[in-house]
Amino acid sequence: VGGDLYYNLFSNTSFLVSNMVGPQEEISIAGNPVSFIRVTSSSQPHVMTLHMVSYAGNAELQIQVAKEVIPDPEYLVKCFEDALIEMKEAANK
Repeated sequence: VGGDLYYNLFSNTSFLVSNMVGPQEEISIAGNPVSFIRVTSSSQPHVMTLHMVSYAGNAELQIQVAKEVIPDPEYLVKCFEDALIEMKEAANK
């Protein structure tokens, strides 16, 4: 039942948003600094999947699209970037 629920939930969704909070301070693994953290999922039946991870004061945005539905993902990324910048500026006022 749980597997069917999970499958039906994600196979009948066209847009998925994920927002994860990462460490607040920079971290290292085996003495190597971590410059960014990126989380992704693949083979999900979505037209668009958007992942955002905040790490040490920075936000990493990753967008996966179905190119047959969204032919210019670079423009979409620019739109998201501009919208996020506008929201940040409005919040700082």
